[in-house]
Amino acid sequence: MAAQDPRRGLDPLRVAEVMVRPLAGRGPGRRGSGYRVGPWWVLTAAHVVRDARTGATDVRFEADRADEWTVAARVVLASEQADVALLELDGSAPHGVHAAVTEPPSYGAVPDADLVLPCSAMGFPGSSCARTGCDGSTTARRPSTATPATRRA
Repeated sequence: MAAQDPRRGLDPLRVAEVMVRPLAGRGPGRRGSGYRVGPWWVLTAAHVVRDARTGATDVRFEADRADEWTVAARVVLASEQADVALLELDGSAPHGVHAAVTEPPSYGAVPDADLVLPCSAMGFPGSSCARTGCDGSTTARRPSTATPATRRA
């Protein structure tokens, strides 16, 4: 069997948990998903890091696994309108397989024709309001499904 191209699909070593510590006494902070798009950069949602002060953002890789590692990061670019932000890591990856994630990931394009596209998703739903509720109450997690969509001109 031929080896799969490591740049196709989601790479679990690139998946990141972005954690923003709150100002003292100002709530629980925020968490969200991110994806390592270069040796020093993580792409995430702007709403996760909105108003993050210097030194308040950490990025964790391999969460809850033996190879888990965390590094401080800072917001270098953000667009509220597009809800996207780019973080720069303040430290290097540990030696080994994590340090090898230096090539840019593959990106896809949606063609103009209608078709069903396979997709994958990774994230941290257990660290969001899905588990404890934004108001501190306990809520049940509901499984989610994705429905293929078509694009029409």
